[in-house]
Formats: sequence, C-alpha cells, structure tokens
Amino acid sequence: MVWYTADVRTFSAEEYEAAFAMLDENKKARVMRIRQKKDKLRTVVGDKLARDLLARELKCAPEDVRFCYEENGKPYLEGNPLYFNLSHCEDLVVCAISKSPIGIDVEQLRDMPPRLAKKFFTPDECLYIFGHEPKDADWDGSFSPVQRLRFFEIWTSKEAYIKCVGQGLDRLRYIDTLSHTFERHLLKEDYLVTIYQESFGLF
Repeated sequence: MVWYTADVRTFSAEEYEAAFAMLDENKKARVMRIRQKKDKLRTVVGDKLARDLLARELKCAPEDVRFCYEENGKPYLEGNPLYFNLSHCEDLVVCAISKSPIGIDVEQLRDMPPRLAKKFFTPDECLYIFGHEPKDADWDGSFSPVQRLRFFEIWTSKEAYIKCVGQGLDRLRYIDTLSHTFERHLLKEDYLVTIYQESFGLF
C-alpha cells in the first residue's frame, strides 16, 4: 500500500485545464455541474492524483488510465488488480492505492460537538475518547485537544472502513473501530489521514 497527498493551492490554471482535459465526458459534465470553485478543483486534482499514481504502477501514460464507476459513483479500474481510494478536506487531497481493497479518509482537526460521538460511536469508542465513562456534562461541554484528536481518530477510521468495504454511512454507529487495524498520519495544519485495507502489507 502507498498513499500520497496533493495541495490544491499549488495547482495553476494551466495545470487545472490539462487535468480537466483528461477526464472522460461524463466526469467533465459532473465537474461542470459543481457550483463551488474549490469543490471543482478538489475533484479535478483528485482525478489527476489517482491517474498519475496508477499510471506509475501500471507503467503507462496518465491519459491512458481508464476509470469505470460503480452505481454509487465510486471509481475503479476494470480488469486490473489495483485498488485505489480518494478523500479530500479543505485544501488537501489524498489517494491510496493497493493490491487489496482500501479506504482512506482525511479530516482537519477542528472543534466538534461531543454529542456527535454519542450519536455515531460505540460505548467503547466514547470511553476511549473521554478516558472515562461519559457523563451528561461531557456531552454538553467541549473536547480537550487530546479528546478532539481521539474523536477524529475514530471518525476517520469509520469513514475509511466504510469506503473500503462498501457500506453506507448509516452503518457508522455499528462499526467498532477499536477491533480493527488502521494506519494513521498527522500532517501539517492538523490534518489527520487514516487508512484501512483488508490486508495490510508493503503494497
């Protein structure tokens, strides 16, 4: 397994146009329907990042990489043993590729209401976040820096797991991330990247 990041702020207008030109017609139409400029940029940069990385592994030109799409819009390579997954948050796009199914998620550490943990996390996950059995005051208060980091460890783990196995977001509450193995990286500007794959290895 390998993973890479791209900062959308480093992309020039010329690079954007070149990356946009490589999209298939359906993907171009989807991008054109996106209203927010940053969302357009993240989508195109994500496609370029995945295309460049896959081309390197497949030993072909980036423009020769052909994506197929599942009914939910998730891209894949038809008839190829490589799996890949994308995620983005604010100015950062991340991509992971592997020979086994993989999921990746990135989030920027920020203030979140503790009640989200009560709604979406298991009792053991909440115990891990707070370091004790949560009380009413915990749910109505705010996270300490350590608790906030632990919250996003759990949140990104659930997202990465779901993206790997193909479940819906309605399963968040029932996934016990403490019983699975994840790879995590804390990046500059407090971005947390979490990766899950069915079998961890060098690739």
